[in-house]
Amino acid sequence: MANVLVYSDGSLGNRIRGIVNAFALSNHPLHIFWPINNWCGSEFQSLFDLPVFVNGCTYTSLQEFESYISHLKGSKALVSHSNHIKSQLFDVILDASRTFFPSSRVRELLNTYDYIIIYTVEVHPSVSIHRYSKILGSLKPIHEIQKKADEALLKANSHSFLSFHARLTDSKIPFSWYKTKLKSVNKQRLVFISSDDESAENHLTTIHPNSFTFPKAAYPAPLFKKKTWNDLVIDTDGRLQPYNKNISHQSTIEAWVDLLILSHGVPIFTNKGSFLELAIVRSLVHTPLSRSYLLVLMYRLMRWIKIAFLLSSERFGRVASIS
Repeated sequence: MANVLVYSDGSLGNRIRGIVNAFALSNHPLHIFWPINNWCGSEFQSLFDLPVFVNGCTYTSLQEFESYISHLKGSKALVSHSNHIKSQLFDVILDASRTFFPSSRVRELLNTYDYIIIYTVEVHPSVSIHRYSKILGSLKPIHEIQKKADEALLKANSHSFLSFHARLTDSKIPFSWYKTKLKSVNKQRLVFISSDDESAENHLTTIHPNSFTFPKAAYPAPLFKKKTWNDLVIDTDGRLQPYNKNISHQSTIEAWVDLLILSHGVPIFTNKGSFLELAIVRSLVHTPLSRSYLLVLMYRLMRWIKIAFLLSSERFGRVASIS
């Protein structure tokens, strides 16, 4: 049986989805490689209690991880959405972004290779919603973070509330759309408002006064001050990336608190980003039969449509395989 290594990169939402996906597809203990970079400035164990399906965590850059992989003795397979890791290091590459039923293929690889390296940022739609929710619920925050979330939830005074998340820093959705969306919410309903932009978060509370926020000391900042959020930049691991973001240690911690609070409310669908998706799926831990279930089904449907498009595009030569 192979050793399963997970390279968990990107923002917090993408990292969480990658870990959930790796365990859901392999059903095998994971060793996580977690780079500290401009996408996430916090260590795994500064955010989470170590779950039972994780047998260790190593902090390493992409270059150091590639070097580590190159020195492993034995056969290696890569399951990835994007081959940032050099392809020549592996005997086989399974493209997770364009595979309809990867679970059986991953299990086959487990029985064939010495090492399976999984690097994905989404949960494949073949993973059931129940399993997705169960694995996500087992990624528990450390005590200090849970305490912050619980203290913020006291503001709800045991009342049900709506969860409203405005993603702005790396989103093409204009702020005006979020304002219009919030104005349509019943003024009598209590709303928890969360955003990755401080001024937007403050402004939204004036639109819906019957609201509360988690007061954060840090928000995402531009990696390069003279560039816009969506400019191409060289990240701290030396890769060309389409988003100019720097998410510090403190900002990552407080984003995790925001996500926990969002998951206790009734979610309003405002964007299709990883952060809101995780909050919606995690809300199923608290209320299994709710509108959240329908929203997750919608996320799953969008993912299937994306895969179908990629497959048809590749068939006609418009999208190249990562291998």
